[in-house]
Amino acid sequence: MVDRSIMDEGITVGKFCYIGFVTLRIPGDFGITVVGQVTGIIPSHTAICNSCRVLPEVGPADFIKHVVGAGTIVSQHLAEPVSAGSVANKT
Repeated sequence: MVDRSIMDEGITVGKFCYIGFVTLRIPGDFGITVVGQVTGIIPSHTAICNSCRVLPEVGPADFIKHVVGAGTIVSQHLAEPVSAGSVANKT
């Protein structure tokens, strides 16, 4: 089920997902969930609450929980942790 959401074209939603359901009313916020172009599929049995942002290029592995809480931003996870020192050493 998709409710109160703006989704990019071509997004595949798995079985038994609920996107945009209201769990928390935030004053001054319209509660719209925005889903960018997802790589792959939004995994089955995933609930994405209101006022969330799913950034483009997110894949199924980036949904680390079955419930994405209200106001959460889902982004890509790094394959390996990066520290400030390792970035500085590569320049």
